[in-house]
Amino acid sequence: MKTTSLDSSALDLQTHGLADLKKGNPHNALARFKVATKLAPTLPGPRLDYARLLTRLFQLDEARHQIETTLTHHPLDPTLNLAAAQLLTEARFPDLALQILLQFPDQETARFHAASLLERMGRLPEAQEQLTSIHTFDAQYLKARLASRQGNPSSALEILRALQKHANKSWPAARLAYALGSAHDALGNYPAAFKSWTLAKDHLKPLAGTRLTDSRKELSQNPSLSRAQLLSLQKRTPSLDKPNLLFLTGFPRTGTTLLDRLLTRSYHARSADENTAYRDLITSKISRPSDYQTALRNLAGAPPSFNGFLIDKNPQLFPSLSQILRNLPHLPVLKIHRDPRDVLVSCFAQPFGLNHHSVHYLDPAWFTHRYLAVMKNAHQLEDTLEDQQTTLNYQDLVTHPQKTIATIARTLGLQRSTSAQNESRLSYSPTYAEIEKPVSTLAIARWKNYQPWLAPHFETLLKESP
Repeated sequence: MKTTSLDSSALDLQTHGLADLKKGNPHNALARFKVATKLAPTLPGPRLDYARLLTRLFQLDEARHQIETTLTHHPLDPTLNLAAAQLLTEARFPDLALQILLQFPDQETARFHAASLLERMGRLPEAQEQLTSIHTFDAQYLKARLASRQGNPSSALEILRALQKHANKSWPAARLAYALGSAHDALGNYPAAFKSWTLAKDHLKPLAGTRLTDSRKELSQNPSLSRAQLLSLQKRTPSLDKPNLLFLTGFPRTGTTLLDRLLTRSYHARSADENTAYRDLITSKISRPSDYQTALRNLAGAPPSFNGFLIDKNPQLFPSLSQILRNLPHLPVLKIHRDPRDVLVSCFAQPFGLNHHSVHYLDPAWFTHRYLAVMKNAHQLEDTLEDQQTTLNYQDLVTHPQKTIATIARTLGLQRSTSAQNESRLSYSPTYAEIEKPVSTLAIARWKNYQPWLAPHFETLLKESP
C-alpha cells in the first residue's frame, strides 16, 4: 500500500508519542496519537497505540471504540485481530476479545489465546476443545491446568512431567515446578510438593535483583499516620460524591478475592478488581481523587448512574495503607486477616510474577521478615482508623460465609442487590481459578501439612506477629 504524506506525518506523531511515554508524559502522547488517527484513519499502528494508552488511563469505552475502528479497516488481518483481542481483554471487554479470537479457527495462536481466555472464564470444556492438536509448551501447560481444575491432578502430573525436559529457561522451569508442586499437593504428596515449590524458588532467586532491598527501603520510608493527622487531613479534604468507595485489602493470600466476589454477588457493589488506579493517582497519570473514582467506575464496568459501592481490591497496596490515607483520608477500609502460617504456605506455593512484593515469597525467611514488618505497620494504624476500618477473619468467612458477609454489609451500609450482573464478570486476580470453587474450609490449617519443613518460620510468625 502506498504511503501518503499524511501517513508519514501520522507515523512521525506516533514515534514522538512513544518517546513522550518513555519520558513519562502520557498526556502529551495521548494528544499526538489522537491527531495521528485523524490524519491517517486507516493506519493501524497509531490507533492501536492510542487505544493502548487510553486503556492505561482507564478511558476504557474510548479504547474499545478505537480498537473496533481499527478492525473495521482491517477485518481479515489475523495479526491485528490478535493484538486487538489482547487489548480488549486488558480494557475489560473479554467477551468481545473472545468473539474476535473465535473468528480465526485456522490460526493456532488465536485458538490458544481463546483457550486461555475461556479457561479464565471458567468455560473449561470449551477451552479444552480449542487446544486440540496444539502441542506447544504453553498449550500443554494449559492442558495440565485444565486437568487440575477439572479435578484430575494425576493427569495434570503426567502432562507436567512430560514437559520437564523442554523447560530450559528460568521462568518456564519455575512455572512448571510450581504446577508440579500443586499437583502433588492435591494428591497429598506433601514432601514432593514442597520439593517442587523449592525448586521453583531456586529457579527464580537469581532474577530477584534489587527488588528485595528496594521493597524493604520503600516499607521503611512509609511514614506512620496518627489519629490527629488523619482527622486534620479529613477537615482539609472534601469527601468524594457517590458512588461510595471501599478499599478492600489485607496481606496477599488472605482471602481478599473471595471476599470481593461474595460482596459483589449479593450486594449493590462493583469491583474494580486488582488495578493500578491508585498508583497512577500518586504518579500524576491521573491527577485528582475524583479521577481515581472515575477510573474505578470504568474498571468495574459501572454506569455513570451507579450509586452503590465501588470496591478497590488491592492486597498489593496493603503495605502502603498509611500513604493511601494521606491522599484519600475519607476512604473506608475493609481488611481481612488469616493465620500467618497458612499465608506463608499459600504464598510459597503461588507462581506470582516477580515484583517488589512477591520477591519476598521466594524464601520462607524473606517472607517472615516481610510479613512481620507489614503487619506491624498495619497494627499501628488500627487506633488511627477506629471505625473507619472494618476487620474480619478468613476462618469466619469460609466457615460461616453468609453470616459473615451479612454482618460486614450491615456495618458498611451495603444494600442487597437482585442483579446477577456481577456473576459472570471475569476476574483479573492472579488467583482467579480459586474463586470458581465452592467456599470451603479445606485451606484452614493447611500449614500442618508443611510443618516438617517450615516449623521455625511458623514459630517466629506466631511469636512476633502483632
